[in-house]
Amino acid sequence: MTTAGYIFEVELRLRAAEREFSDSLAAIHQAVHGSSDFEEFKTAYLEAEKGRRQQRYSVREARKHIESASEEFASDNGVLEPPASP
Repeated sequence: MTTAGYIFEVELRLRAAEREFSDSLAAIHQAVHGSSDFEEFKTAYLEAEKGRRQQRYSVREARKHIESASEEFASDNGVLEPPASP
């Protein structure tokens, strides 16, 4: 790997870590301002984290399907199966 390639990979990892930190901090901020006690805070934070994980999973899955031209990205019209013949 070239030096430039290594620096690029390190920068990508750094940006991903920065997004993770920023998202976690935003979830904490939202939970702090929307909670009146620790249990509410904990519930709000965990729900925000769960939503974030689900969103990242959906994006990864969509990217995988786009790159492999599978699922709804397998055809030009986005239909998973051809219509039934009459």
